[in-house]
Amino acid sequence: MISIISDEKRVVLISGNLFVEPELLYSMYRLEEAGVKVTVATFGKNPIKGLYGYTINPDFDIASLKVEDFEVFTPSGGSPYELRRDQKTLEFLRGMHKKNVIASICRGVLLLVSAGIMKGKKTTTWTDVADDLKNSGVIFEDLAVVKNGNIVTSRVPSDLPKFLYALIDTIKWVGGSFNAYLCCR
Repeated sequence: MISIISDEKRVVLISGNLFVEPELLYSMYRLEEAGVKVTVATFGKNPIKGLYGYTINPDFDIASLKVEDFEVFTPSGGSPYELRRDQKTLEFLRGMHKKNVIASICRGVLLLVSAGIMKGKKTTTWTDVADDLKNSGVIFEDLAVVKNGNIVTSRVPSDLPKFLYALIDTIKWVGGSFNAYLCCR
């Protein structure tokens, strides 16, 4: 592996059943290739099954996560509807957001809305949920990647190369401790 990130960064990918395999797996492998240590968390310790049948064994239960244990936080894949109803997930996200870069693809941005960190901010997402964002006070832009302060968002799996390039570039250039969150549908 050729690491393009000098200091080891720690990522937690939070997911649930019916995660979209390209969004979670491409992100996971691309971050690992860049030298990031990736961990998967879900509700409990049971394996999670993707939309297309791929199964992943989690490393942690979401309830056991601590903000200080991770530099990069990426709820990735899984239905955001399940995650956005879980208060522990939302509290963890709010805690990470105070000092972290947040990254989200597709419907995952709905989790950011539920955490209360998107109002008045620019973002992109899958166009089917653009109205939900606009109605929540979020500024929707139909672009492959939108960087807005400490939030990096993207639309769909075909945008993953640009999205991960932007996220890895952010990880490389942020000084001191770096934290990010990636949320996929």
